[in-house]
Amino acid sequence: MIGKMTGLLLALGLWTAAAQAEVRTLFVGINTYQYSLPLNQEGVHNLHGAVPDVAMLKIALRDHYGLKVDPLLLDGQIPASCPTSSTQSITLVNSCATRAGILGALRQLISASKPGDIVLFYYSGHGSSQPDRDGDQHRVNSTIVPYDARDPDRRNADILDVELRDFLRVANAGGVSVVTIFDSCSSGTATRDIADLRPQAMARLAPLAESPPSPPPPVLPSLPAPPSGTRPAYLVHLAAVADEGVAQEVPVTINAGSKSWVETHGVFTRALVERLVQPRGASYRDIADDVRRTMANWGETQTPQLRETAPGETETMALDANSRARVRAQATQAEGALDVGFLAVPGEQARKYPARKVDAATLALDKDGRLSGVTSGSTFAIYTSAMEAEAGDGTVIGHAVVTAVGDYTAQLTVNPPLSASAPDQLTLRETNHVYGATRLRMGIQGGTAAERAVVLNQLAQLSFIQHDDRTPAYVIALGNSPDCPAQGGNAASFRRADNTMIACIGPTAAPGFADKLGKTARAAANFMALASLHNDNGAKLAAINFNKIGNCSDGSSQCDFDRNGKMVIVTVGDKISVNVENTAGHDFFVYALFMDATNLQVLPLNAVDNNNDTLLTRGNGRNVYVGTFKRPGRGSILVLMTESPINIAALRQDATRDVAGFNDLEQLLLLAGTGSRGDTVPRTGNWGATLTDFSVK
Repeated sequence: MIGKMTGLLLALGLWTAAAQAEVRTLFVGINTYQYSLPLNQEGVHNLHGAVPDVAMLKIALRDHYGLKVDPLLLDGQIPASCPTSSTQSITLVNSCATRAGILGALRQLISASKPGDIVLFYYSGHGSSQPDRDGDQHRVNSTIVPYDARDPDRRNADILDVELRDFLRVANAGGVSVVTIFDSCSSGTATRDIADLRPQAMARLAPLAESPPSPPPPVLPSLPAPPSGTRPAYLVHLAAVADEGVAQEVPVTINAGSKSWVETHGVFTRALVERLVQPRGASYRDIADDVRRTMANWGETQTPQLRETAPGETETMALDANSRARVRAQATQAEGALDVGFLAVPGEQARKYPARKVDAATLALDKDGRLSGVTSGSTFAIYTSAMEAEAGDGTVIGHAVVTAVGDYTAQLTVNPPLSASAPDQLTLRETNHVYGATRLRMGIQGGTAAERAVVLNQLAQLSFIQHDDRTPAYVIALGNSPDCPAQGGNAASFRRADNTMIACIGPTAAPGFADKLGKTARAAANFMALASLHNDNGAKLAAINFNKIGNCSDGSSQCDFDRNGKMVIVTVGDKISVNVENTAGHDFFVYALFMDATNLQVLPLNAVDNNNDTLLTRGNGRNVYVGTFKRPGRGSILVLMTESPINIAALRQDATRDVAGFNDLEQLLLLAGTGSRGDTVPRTGNWGATLTDFSVK
């Protein structure tokens, strides 16, 4: 089947990436692992579809996008030896895909790149997680599992998301864009599981890794600074599943005349290739949306018919009820510069919206899942097609300004009015976003004039920040302090307005100062935005009770916590249960989140991945969390109640994260996570929330 896709792809037309952007590719697929175990033992198990995934994707990219990919696997044969060095395209499968081999190949391709180039890294294999090593993730680091990982002596480590992140940052700093596509479990942030022992849908998840001794830091690529005026590079990550989710691989039956055979492929990769062989011009967001819809449709069908790859050849997935449920539940993840065209050259990222012409002077934006990011006063350029708006260099037929925003539609005024020949369906590209007066207030304390100038310059680059030394919500304190010692110069620290320490940012002259300041400020904006989500509707939907379990002063098995006004007072070691009783007239999904005011982290309390959203039926109650407070501090528990499941990945505090195609509340959470809504969030959609503050002594 793989070889026969060529005819279809050629028939759809060739396209060569823009000459100014060279695309370099790294393909990794691992079916057999050095330390694999039998299916009836817990550990890393061999897979079946990872290597075929690589071959299928390589053919699609070569034949439909004109990429110069290396010849390995294109003839259907697995190479007998590992590839020699290349600066254009590298394929590593099975024993060649060691930790050193993967990192070395990635370093090689990035180092050979020039400003404007794109590096595409595709991985198919096991994904996992391990206890957080550097403290900036949500309790665990996502990983990809190389061929030589999980040895009995724990000498060989998984590749951590934070290690890959360092490679991507070096590339971006050198003007090189990076696109990562992972078909593995836990791939929402960095990185497949055996769902059962039957040869139906199988998954790609290695067990949680015990942290091996820290390996030497990988040698990062070295790139010179790009020339001034270079268009900014971008990052995009497309993943088979959200964080901690499970990616499935399934058998595909191919019938070609008198011949019939079975191949195994990752559901995500197969859906991705079916999208990529369609006519080009889609953005990363478009592709992610289509892949998600395709997978959901497959999960609803007992024998999904796949795209015909050769005349007279049919392909079918035979899925039983359990397999369909797992495929249906596989929620893809997309983040980064999703509105850029697939493998397009770097450029300014601008939000684009479909618009409807009401009359020559008025346009309407209707609900499309992203309307919660539209603000009054923002201006847009008007294009006749999405393709022209995507490129940003098509013919602009007019300009419009947003004059009114509702829950489900926005109105724009066009001046001067459009010509009579303008089509009814248009595309808008945002040219100026108005954030309003509710941006995060940030002050500066102490420091020299030169240090303050550096901080002011960096804050000016963060459009969600409002400099305010009189009534700040947070401050940047300049000068050394006992809890933020010197690091080769006076160390700036990020603090709450009451001087409570949040994070050391380091000397203002340090190379990573701007990045760390921006990341911490965005986390603060996210935290404050989420804290404002509580509303009266939450109390109407549910009664929420916090109970202390065991060791109560009155000897009972449960008792209430002490309270100081609305704040709950607890002690380190106290065990808490969060109980939600549905008092509404309908079912809803419930999510409990802990918001740590000390370090600005937002952590899901009820374990939420692809398939275990908590549905609370009307008239019933349940504990959504039982746990223990382990250290003193301040925080809040936010309980969200929604009519439909939400993707908790929208809460990730990462400046590049984006979520494609989800509901109003998810989009609202996403915007909060990127700081683009300042420190208040308007109510959008039908949901409820309650916030309870805690003080842990």
